[in-house]
Amino acid sequence: MKNNYLKVKRDLINLQKGKTLLTAIASFLMFIFTGLSSFAQCTPSTTGPWDYIATFNTTGGITNIAHTSTAMATAGYGDFTNVYSVSQLAGSSISFTETYSGNGGHGFNIWVDWNNNQEFETGEKVYASVTMYDTGANGPLQGSFTVPSSAAVGNYKMRVRAQQGTADPSPCGVIDWGEAKDYTITVLSQAEPCTPSTTGPWDYIATFNTTGGITNIAHTSTAMATSGYGNFTNVYSVSQLAGSSISFTETYSGNGGHGFNIWVDWNNNQEFENSEKVYASVTMYDTGANGPLQGSFTIPASAIAGNYRMRVRAQQGTADPSPCGVIDWGEAKDYTISVLQEPEPCTPSTTGPWDYIATFNTTGGISNIAHTSTAMATSGYGDFTDEYSLSQVAGGSISFTETYSGNGGHGFNIWVDWNNNQEFENSEKVYASVTMYDTGANGPLQGAFSIPATVAVGSYRMRVRAQQGTADPLPCGTIAWGEAKDYTITVTAPMGLNPVNGLKDRVIVYAENDYIVAESSHAMIHAISVYDISGRLVYNQKDINKPRISVNDLTAMHQVLLLQIVTDSGTVTKKIVH
Repeated sequence: MKNNYLKVKRDLINLQKGKTLLTAIASFLMFIFTGLSSFAQCTPSTTGPWDYIATFNTTGGITNIAHTSTAMATAGYGDFTNVYSVSQLAGSSISFTETYSGNGGHGFNIWVDWNNNQEFETGEKVYASVTMYDTGANGPLQGSFTVPSSAAVGNYKMRVRAQQGTADPSPCGVIDWGEAKDYTITVLSQAEPCTPSTTGPWDYIATFNTTGGITNIAHTSTAMATSGYGNFTNVYSVSQLAGSSISFTETYSGNGGHGFNIWVDWNNNQEFENSEKVYASVTMYDTGANGPLQGSFTIPASAIAGNYRMRVRAQQGTADPSPCGVIDWGEAKDYTISVLQEPEPCTPSTTGPWDYIATFNTTGGISNIAHTSTAMATSGYGDFTDEYSLSQVAGGSISFTETYSGNGGHGFNIWVDWNNNQEFENSEKVYASVTMYDTGANGPLQGAFSIPATVAVGSYRMRVRAQQGTADPLPCGTIAWGEAKDYTITVTAPMGLNPVNGLKDRVIVYAENDYIVAESSHAMIHAISVYDISGRLVYNQKDINKPRISVNDLTAMHQVLLLQIVTDSGTVTKKIVH
C-alpha cells in the first residue's frame, strides 16, 4: 500500500505539472482497489474434484465442532464460519480428529487469525501434521492446540486445510487434491465460580471416594479446608465415558444428620445451576451411625468430551445444601470430572469385491460362533459384535475352522482387544496362520488359541481377517482381496469361584414372577451372565451400572441356572432354580 500511495502522490504532482487528469484518476482508483484487496482474505481452491475432509470434530472446548461431509465443497473451499464454531477459554486446549476421503498420505494444518488482519501468518499456525498421514490405513488423524493465554475475548476465523502428497499445506493458493474449510473459534472470558464458606471450624467431609470411573478420586481429609471450601480441581479428578455411571462413598466428620449434594458445571459457565445437580441425598444421613453415605450418578449421554468442575457439599442440619453461600457447619470441595470420548476401532476395507470369509466356526467354548456367509460384507468389513459371540473361562482354549471363498493361498489372523482400547496391537494377536493356506485345495483352515489366565472377566472385541496373497494380514488398512469380521468374545470366571470380603452375602438373587432379579446392597452391578447347568451361555448383559437388574427374556425355564455377576467389588456366582 505504501508504494501505491507514493504512486498516487507522484501522479498528483504530475497533474500539477500539466499531466493528464485521467492518469491521476486512474492511479487513485488503483490505489483504492489494491488497498482494499489487501484486506480481503485469500480464497484457496482445488482443481481435482474428489478428495476432501470427510470429518472434522473437536473435543475439549466449551462448545465444539462436529462436521461431517460427503463431498468436496465448491472448488475445494468451504466457508462455515456462520455454521460451525468451537469455543474455549484463553490458555486452554482444544483436541480434534480429522478424516480424509482420499487415498494415501496427506498433510493437515490449522491456522487461527489471532490478530484479525484477514491473513493466516506463519506465527498463527496452531497445528501442523509435520509428516503425511493416511487416515484410510491408520484411522482419523488426532491432534490438539492451545488457545494463547494472551488471546482477547472474541471471535476469530480458523482455517483447516488438507492436501494430498504434501506434509505442509499452505492456507492460500491452488492445489490439485485436497480441501480447505473455515470455522469460527470463540475465546470466552475466564469467569470464576462462587466461593462457598463455613463459619464453624470443625465439621468437614472426611472421605470422598469414587468407583466405577475409568479413573477415580480417593480423597481423605483430617481437617476442614480453609473457611470450609477446598479447590482440588488440579489435584483430584474422576473420568468416565458419556452415558456411564460413577459411584461414590462419603463420610462426614460431624455428629448427627447432614445433607449431601453434588453438582457438575456441564455448560462450563462457572455456575452450579439446579439442573446441574447430579446427586441429592434428599434426606439427612448420619455417617457416624450408619457408615459412609453411598450413591451414584450418570454422565449424560449428550455430554461433550472435556473437563468439567464438580462440586460436592455437605451441610449439617439440612437435607439440601446449596452450592454457594455461607453456612454454619459443613464443607464444600471442588474436583475435576473428565468426560471421555468413546474410542472407535479402525475400519478395515477391501477394494476387490469378490473374496470373503465363507465360514468361521468355533468349538470348545462355553458358547460358540457358527457364521456362514455367501457374499463379502460391505467394503470388506463386517461388524458382527452384536450378532455372533463366543464365551470361555480365563485360561481356557477355543478351536476354530475357517473357509475362504477366493482361489489360491491366503493368510488368516485373529486379534482380541484385551485392554479394550479399541486398538488391535501386535501383542493381542492370538492366532497367525504364519504361511498362506488354500482352503479350496486343502479344506477348511483349522486352528486354536488360548484365553490368557490373567484376563479379567468381561466382553472383548475379536477381529478375524483373511487376505489373499499374504501370510500376515494386518487388522487395519485397505487391501485388494480379502475380508475382516469382528465378533464378541466373553471371558467368564471358572464356575464355583468363591468371592472375597463377604461379597457373596451382599449380592442376592431371587425369582419375581417370570423375572430373575439380582441386587447388590453395596455396589453397582456392571455385568451379568446366565448359564445353564451344562455351562451354555443363555443370557449376557453388560454396561448395566445399577444396583439392581431384572432378567426376563430367558429361553431356559424350569432348570438350575448359574448367574455370574460383576460388581465394583468383584465377581460372584449365584445359583437359582428358574
